[in-house]
Amino acid sequence: MLSTTKIMISKKISAKIAYITAICAAINIAAITKTPTANAASLSIVNAGFEEPIIGEGEFTTNVLPGWTLYDPSNLTSASIGVGEPIYGAYNPTADVYFNEAPEGNNVGYLYLTYPPGSVAVGISQTLTSLLTANTKYTLQVEIANIPPVNGFTILDGFPGYAIQLLAGGTLLTQDFNSLSIIEGAFVTSSISYTTSANNPNLGQALEIRLLNILESDGIEINFDNVKLDATQIPEPASILGITLGFVSASLALKKRKMIRQ
Repeated sequence: MLSTTKIMISKKISAKIAYITAICAAINIAAITKTPTANAASLSIVNAGFEEPIIGEGEFTTNVLPGWTLYDPSNLTSASIGVGEPIYGAYNPTADVYFNEAPEGNNVGYLYLTYPPGSVAVGISQTLTSLLTANTKYTLQVEIANIPPVNGFTILDGFPGYAIQLLAGGTLLTQDFNSLSIIEGAFVTSSISYTTSANNPNLGQALEIRLLNILESDGIEINFDNVKLDATQIPEPASILGITLGFVSASLALKKRKMIRQ
């Protein structure tokens, strides 16, 4: 009789252990599911809001933009820059240009290209100190504006088109190629994402951001502001599968013990 009692107690303990194991597995799965939000981080971008240098309202810099370099692989602008024509820089817009002046801070970045539609794209770029890492979702956001013709400056009519690019080691990962319709005098948010796997060929390469004026149609200037790049770690599929199988196994073991008891 004592032996039978011990066996019954042992079965009850085993059933409780299996139940607790199943609950713990479920909690672990929930925790992993929430991991991306907990591990999201904003990567460092120099002069992301184009607030350097400090300039007065309505003023702009001529081909000076700390943290950013001119991207012009075809040397389209070389002659123009040589004579001091503004191609890129920081601009402090007034309320008659944009109602809220700038989405972030006082300045915006500009790309001003007086070349015919169909010319090659020109832009600004920045190589970050951050490297491409495995199992990470990258989200790049940039405010883009279609500057209106103000004070009779009709040359600003139209919109030449834009591209927002995320690269690693010079390799294009993803881009927004002029997908947004932007009315004059308005800023809109471009958002693109890229997720790496454990065997991505570009792992360990420096990330790079490019903002381009693609000269696709009539218009000469594009404004940019508030550049953000977030990196969110994601769980490896193998880890989720392992815990899921553990949960299933524990559940089956619990059911089996209940059937034996009956």
